[in-house]
Amino acid sequence: MKRISLSLIIFIFLFSGNSWPATIDKMTVAAFGGYTQSYDPDNYEDEFMIFGMADRYFLNDGSFWDSGAGWNPNTSVEFVKSIVYDTEIKYFFDPPVFYVLFQNRDYDSGDHSSQGVLTIASDPVITARRNSKLAQMEGYARIESNDTTGSEGFNYYSASPGAWVYYHIEYWNYSGYWGPTTFNQAFEYNLRGYVDFSNTVPEPSSEGMLFLGALGILGFTRKMRS
Repeated sequence: MKRISLSLIIFIFLFSGNSWPATIDKMTVAAFGGYTQSYDPDNYEDEFMIFGMADRYFLNDGSFWDSGAGWNPNTSVEFVKSIVYDTEIKYFFDPPVFYVLFQNRDYDSGDHSSQGVLTIASDPVITARRNSKLAQMEGYARIESNDTTGSEGFNYYSASPGAWVYYHIEYWNYSGYWGPTTFNQAFEYNLRGYVDFSNTVPEPSSEGMLFLGALGILGFTRKMRS
């Protein structure tokens, strides 16, 4: 009887025209409205926007939706130092509070919603080639949470909490070129990038478990041979 009931439920679900909500494969990020930002070490604008707010969500069913109302802050950090490596320059920054790179609660006119927190494991570093107007930062961020907003049409990330997902951010210097002393003076810039929830790496704990599992199998094999 239980098997019949379960089969009936599955049949009704499959043929009723309903399906599981699509998940978010990719999320683009940018400054609010795409507006140009200002940095000034001698003014109140002494923090650099290193990660923008959600701009557009691309779902695994091929559709997308744009960021709407909710809570969607940018992430800004303080510059520490720059180091020149031949023709490459690296800019080091203090980490964001609690290493939170991104967090938001987003609604799209009741049709969609998203919510999540991403963190990084180390201090942010931006890389640029000397005399280039483009700099970038890339790496993997950890999904700390992806709790539902409780509204209909909620889209989970395509990767689960605990997974490390790839991100790539680009920064354009509108006041000149990136150089060793760029952050010693005021300049204007903008940023845009994305988070790829379909591009993941295993959790360190998962890698550790795989390693221990391999050792266990190896030990068992040797014991059987002996």
